[in-house]
Amino acid sequence: MLIQIPLLFAAVFLIWYMNNKKEQPQLSPLSLLCIVLQAAIPAAAAGSFVWMLGAPFPETYTDFAGGFLAMASMGKSYEYNAFYCGLLLFILLFCFLRKLYGKWQASGREEMAQQVALYSLIPAAIMAGQTVFVRNFLPLMLVSAAGVLTGTVVLSAGTLLKNKQQPLAPLLLLSSLFLAGGSCYCAGVAGNRLGLPLFPLMVLFCAVLLCYSVKRENWHLLLTASQAGLPLGFCYLLPPEMVLKNGEIFDAGFNILPRLIVIVLILTSWYSLAAALRKRSECFTDCVPTMPLLAFVSLFCALPDTWPGIHGDDYHNSEIVLPWFSLVQQGAVPYIDYVPSRGGINYLPGFLLWLFKGHDFSFLNSMMKWADLPLYGIALAMLRRKTGLIAALAGLLTLTGLSPIMGAGVLCAFLCWLWLAGERWDNRPTAFLCWFVLLGIGGVIYSLTDFLPMYIAMFPLAFYAVWDSFMTERKSFYRFCIAVAVCAAAVLAVPLLRNMCFAVLDILFLQSGSYTTVHCVPHMPGMNKSPVTSGVLWDCFRYGFIVMGGIFCATLLFLRPGGKREFRRYLALAALAILSIIMIQRAGGRVDVSNYSRIYIFSSLVWAVFIPVWYKTVVRQQKYLHIFCVAVFFIGCGVYGKQMECLENLTKHSSGKLYEPENTVNPAKEGLPALGRNAALDAGHYKHHLQIRDFLKTILKPGETVWDLANNAALYAYHDLPIAMRYPAYFYAGEPKLAQKLAGEVAKNLPVLALIEGRNIEFHEGKLPLRAYPLYKLLLDNYRVFKDVNGKVWMIRKGEEKRLENNKMVQPGTLDDITILADAVADKKIDGYPKTWGASVTELAEKLQRLMTPGANQYMTSPQGIKLQPGSFSGDFLLLRFDRPIASRMIRVQWQDDFNGKGRNSMDFWGGAETYLVPLSTAPNWYLSGGGRDIEISFSDPQTEAPQLLECSFWKRK
Repeated sequence: MLIQIPLLFAAVFLIWYMNNKKEQPQLSPLSLLCIVLQAAIPAAAAGSFVWMLGAPFPETYTDFAGGFLAMASMGKSYEYNAFYCGLLLFILLFCFLRKLYGKWQASGREEMAQQVALYSLIPAAIMAGQTVFVRNFLPLMLVSAAGVLTGTVVLSAGTLLKNKQQPLAPLLLLSSLFLAGGSCYCAGVAGNRLGLPLFPLMVLFCAVLLCYSVKRENWHLLLTASQAGLPLGFCYLLPPEMVLKNGEIFDAGFNILPRLIVIVLILTSWYSLAAALRKRSECFTDCVPTMPLLAFVSLFCALPDTWPGIHGDDYHNSEIVLPWFSLVQQGAVPYIDYVPSRGGINYLPGFLLWLFKGHDFSFLNSMMKWADLPLYGIALAMLRRKTGLIAALAGLLTLTGLSPIMGAGVLCAFLCWLWLAGERWDNRPTAFLCWFVLLGIGGVIYSLTDFLPMYIAMFPLAFYAVWDSFMTERKSFYRFCIAVAVCAAAVLAVPLLRNMCFAVLDILFLQSGSYTTVHCVPHMPGMNKSPVTSGVLWDCFRYGFIVMGGIFCATLLFLRPGGKREFRRYLALAALAILSIIMIQRAGGRVDVSNYSRIYIFSSLVWAVFIPVWYKTVVRQQKYLHIFCVAVFFIGCGVYGKQMECLENLTKHSSGKLYEPENTVNPAKEGLPALGRNAALDAGHYKHHLQIRDFLKTILKPGETVWDLANNAALYAYHDLPIAMRYPAYFYAGEPKLAQKLAGEVAKNLPVLALIEGRNIEFHEGKLPLRAYPLYKLLLDNYRVFKDVNGKVWMIRKGEEKRLENNKMVQPGTLDDITILADAVADKKIDGYPKTWGASVTELAEKLQRLMTPGANQYMTSPQGIKLQPGSFSGDFLLLRFDRPIASRMIRVQWQDDFNGKGRNSMDFWGGAETYLVPLSTAPNWYLSGGGRDIEISFSDPQTEAPQLLECSFWKRK
């Protein structure tokens, strides 16, 4: 990813240079449309050509990264290369065609050029139409109709507001009715939480208020007082009444602090309403304060309350439950001892839970809405100031359940852009730099992976601010540089802060190089699609963030950065274009339409935040474009929004009490207080943790811990154990250098026990040997395998075997059973790894050392396969290079070892290539026996003739 960023910066400045070189001609809208289409079609064709050239080839690696793409032998880089190629060609063609159309306009041939362009586009239009295979257009037609109607209403409202001679009574009356409805609903939610009949009282109040205001024509009183119930919506932050199976009320155990905070929020909102009423402003929006609206927006976007419980996925649970637990219980420092990949954002829910009631992780879902509330408040205030009340409110209502895992970090980054892109910095470049540094530090600590792309995208604007500050505010610039240098020196002088900085850089550089190939899930067209979600149209919605990048790139192409202020605005919008492109790789190819997918959150936030801002700053005086953009904005809100789901959530917020489900247990009584009291748990999940608790009691001494290699790292918090390594789940360690560091950490103080099989979560990434080989090697070198009576597979540190003697919870005769070990850690199939690494063998050669090459008399080839015999072979990899691709669905490598047929002495992988690098040492049978004797390589589909073996050799890792 880091390689493409300088190219994006160069493209931004190339556009500016070509636009600013000469005064651009004023072309007609039809000519501009022709230019865009004529440039887009060859660009798309070029991108498609690059895509087709790269598609047949597997992803190549410079190191032995493990991930789904390698296993599936599916490349991802060629998709990014195709996109960058098409984007660059589009920029060049657009600039060239605009210059050409300008010459035609000067010579009176513009109309002829338009006709030629339009006729030439007919085949492309036909082909584009043929690619849309959506069978049911009715939902899209309804969305479009609703968007157009809503846009018309908004435009009409805007006209009424701008023309003060028009009566405001109808608009104020409609707005008051909407707000009064929201007040009644918020009162219902508060009544549900407090056990009071607030809903009928609020309905009666609104009815009396309406009659009185209409009679007196006191529209300001009606508009302001109709919001009186909105602040009560903050009561959604409190848990609803929970009824146990025996009819008793369950005490959630929260202290008085959350109730005090809710009371303060409500009183502050009422005070703002009173101030608005006293002010009696003629401006419509001044009568609607931000605080009451925040109660409604955050309530609308919040996920519904559920009975306290623990989700069965202890891998993802660990991302939330471990950070604050490790900080409080073990004094671990973020980015040093326990390094969450997303940063401080992971600490917020755990902190709030600890602040309100202690470590009871069954209430983590309740903390999500508390963690989201500040971001909703900041977003509403900033968007309202920038885009106006209606656009801010409509935009934020497209969001659903940000959650601190993903969406909150993205929104934090967007708000940073909103602040730094403001016009307040036009003549204050040094102040901009100060804020850039401060927000950058805070944002990276809060959310490294989501904030960093935005921060990188803002760098061109920051570079310009440095130059502008040096030229116009030289003294202030020098003071700024000195302050930065002093602060940097102070940070580097403090070991704790210095180590935190280095840890952040460590994550950035180690993970960014392999993120898109290691953590990426490829987009597979045609899979798991309903009749409405098929064809290119739906893919455009799924890849909506790319479309956003195109919009902002087109904006750059049309802007003329002449003066200083215009150039700043140009660079601010360029940040959006750069961000949209970076996010393609940051999203890791995850294009699912689930509520929590990166793509959905990014796309919805683009509609909620950036489209209103872009529309406000770019589309001002152009009448028809103004109407078009409003319509597109509301259609986009309908496409990306989850309004139907939000409406369902609204009914759940006010639907009454929560009743104890059937699957509740009381882990606190069983010595697992972190799992909660009367918490909803899957029976198998709960049994799993009870079994772990009982077994650990028989093995571990106080202060000792376990090394979790089952990818369920939440068990550290659930069982109050010290964390074995800073990335507690090996799934994080897809980058080999990171896995090597983690192995070094664990090697300093090897835990007594290692759990290697017990409700494992492995996704599609391969098991431990392929995902994090250094950890696998450390494990096999220092531990011995056994199985407990519950079927869980453990390994005990060599020299500690006496702890297993006479232990009734250990299965007799399982110590050192190679079959148990092989089944637990070895992949049954290694799919595309040999093919993928074989395609990368030139780059990977630097990581390898040749051990031996069997002589020609030691192997024989046939259409069915190859036999290597006789001999004793060793090494981590077997390199096979044939004279042509092996047209076989599956290839099997099987060997003789020291275990007499026990365990797994073979591995299967896909054919279809001519070079294979087979990772033999990832099989415990091969690794623990020091290699193998005779080897047989067989093809599932016999070849028409025996392939010629060009190279056969054994290699080991350096």
